[in-house]
Amino acid sequence: LWDLLPRQFREEYIRLLESKSSPPPRSLCIYSDEMILPWELIRPSSTVDGQFKEYQTLGVAHVMARWMPSLGVRPQPQSFQVRKMVLLTPSYGGKPLYWAIKESAELLKLFPNIDHPSPSDLNCFEKLLDSEGVQVVHFNGHGEWDATGALASLRTGETEAIQAMAFNGRKLGMMGHPILYLNACSVGRTTERLGQPGGFAANCLRNGWSGVIAPCWKIYDPQAMQFSI
Repeated sequence: LWDLLPRQFREEYIRLLESKSSPPPRSLCIYSDEMILPWELIRPSSTVDGQFKEYQTLGVAHVMARWMPSLGVRPQPQSFQVRKMVLLTPSYGGKPLYWAIKESAELLKLFPNIDHPSPSDLNCFEKLLDSEGVQVVHFNGHGEWDATGALASLRTGETEAIQAMAFNGRKLGMMGHPILYLNACSVGRTTERLGQPGGFAANCLRNGWSGVIAPCWKIYDPQAMQFSI
C-alpha cells in the first residue's frame, strides 16, 4: 500500500521523519474522497543514505483524521455528544461469550446508563436500526466473513445473523448518525459488490453513520476487551 501512494507524498513524509531541524509530525489529516484505503495500517519504508529503513505504521506513529473534500464544507472541531449508548451482547447456545460478558460488565461500570437489552437478538437489532435516538452502538459477539468476502454479518444468536446490507437506508443511520463499534472477528474488512465497496464500514458510512470501529482480522478476546474498555 505504501508503494501505491503518490511519490510526492512518500518523499515529503520521509523528509519530515528524517529532518534534523524539527520533530516529526504528530498528526496527519488525509483529505481524499476515497474512504476505503486503510491509511492507518500503511507501513512506510525507504532507503535513506544507502540504508533501508522501515517505520511505524501511520496509525501507530500519528494521531490521524480524514476528511472528504467533496462534502463542500470544512471539518468542524472534533466533538460528539453521546446521550444514549446501546450495548448488544447476544447469546449463543443459551449463554453469551465469556469475554463478552466481562466486557459488558466493565462498560456498565464505566457508564451505568448504557441501554443493555436482553435478549440482544435479531429482532432487537432490527428495532434498533428503525430508531433514531442513539449515538453509539456497541456489539460484542461473533462476526462472519465468508471465503469470497461477499457477505459480512453479525451473529445475533445461535442460528440467526444480520448482514451488513441490512444497514442500508435505515432510520438509525440516516437520522441518528451514530458510531458503530464491533467487537467481532474480521468484520472491518471491505470488498467490492456490484462495483461498490461492501461490508460494514462501507455500508454504514454511505448510510449516515458517523464512524465504524471494527477489526480486519480474527481477534484475541482478552486483548479485544482491554482495547474496548
